[in-house]
Amino acid sequence: MKKSYIVIGVVGLLAVIVTVSAVVVAQSVYTPAATKIMTVPACSFMPSNKDVDYAMDGTRLYLQSGTPKYIRAPLYLPNKAKLIKMVLVCKDDDAKDITVWLHRVSNDGTDSKAIAVAQSSGTGTNYRTFETASFSELKIDNENYCYFINLYLHYVAGEKLVLSHVKVYYKGNM
Repeated sequence: MKKSYIVIGVVGLLAVIVTVSAVVVAQSVYTPAATKIMTVPACSFMPSNKDVDYAMDGTRLYLQSGTPKYIRAPLYLPNKAKLIKMVLVCKDDDAKDITVWLHRVSNDGTDSKAIAVAQSSGTGTNYRTFETASFSELKIDNENYCYFINLYLHYVAGEKLVLSHVKVYYKGNM
């Protein structure tokens, strides 16, 4: 048993002292790692070259003309994070689809591959989600690789293929 003394008041030179006794019990503070989400909004994506005719207002990204294009955004996750799923949030009101890959590249550029893919399907005028929980690599390795989201987007008149954002679910520190 641990004893502590607390001064609760002073009257003149006389201090009133109370003895407090407490039992300290060791408790487990372990909790399972919570699932965290990294959101990559439309405004994070940048075209791979200057000739891409696109529109972006922060929450929406779509092509205004031309042929399909690759548009990329960086992905910042903590080292050794375990990947759980990737979710594409978009409007797909056309027979063509929107595809996103979680891509990793080695520091020296010799190893480059997609480790997950999510793709829209069907048609609908509302924003919908499309997800994957399948990854070829489950852990983030920031010591040896960098990561980004690669978007493949078609032009369709009338804003029928529109990216809103991509969410990456993971467990780990941060």
